[in-house]
Amino acid sequence: GHVGTGTRWHAEWCAQRGIEPAAHFAQVVRVRFADQLPSPWPLDHAGRATAGFRDAELALLSATPPQA
Repeated sequence: GHVGTGTRWHAEWCAQRGIEPAAHFAQVVRVRFADQLPSPWPLDHAGRATAGFRDAELALLSATPPQA
C-alpha cells in the first residue's frame, strides 16, 4: 500500500544522502506535523509496522506533545 511505498522511498532517499532514516523522519515530523500529534484518530500500529515503520517512529507518532 501507500504507506509501505512511502517508507521504502524514504529509506532509499535517505540512503542516497547518507542520512539515518529514523532520525530524519523524527526531524520532519517535529518540524512539519508537531501541531497535529497525536492524531485524533487511532494509529494503526500493526499496519504501519508491516509497512516498515520502526518502533521509535510509531512511538513518535503516538506521543503527546509537551504542554506549554
